[in-house]
Amino acid sequence: MTSRDDLAHVLVEVADRHGRLVPDAAIEVTFQVDGAGELASVGNGNPHNVDGFGQPRRHTWHGQALAILRPAKSPGRVTLTASAPGLRPAAMTLTVGQERTRVAGGQPSTRPRSHRTG
Repeated sequence: MTSRDDLAHVLVEVADRHGRLVPDAAIEVTFQVDGAGELASVGNGNPHNVDGFGQPRRHTWHGQALAILRPAKSPGRVTLTASAPGLRPAAMTLTVGQERTRVAGGQPSTRPRSHRTG
């Protein structure tokens, strides 16, 4: 079973057409999560921002925002899509699964694993 404590921190950046960070961008980004996970929290690093952390949207600060994903209890794929007015949406997919590891005594064990697939 996948541990719900294994969180994925996804940094979202506003970039210009050349791929450069736009540090003065302060736009509202909306997050959508589909598949084997959920949006656990959002943030932006702004110490003066008092918006709730559980909302599926956040204004960028210095051109950045953060989405934190929590995996489902079973393996699968989770896709995060970030969108904002006037910008192309961006999406990434993570695989939520289990990997076999060795514990003391050499006995096999399972441990949750996430990795980017797109």
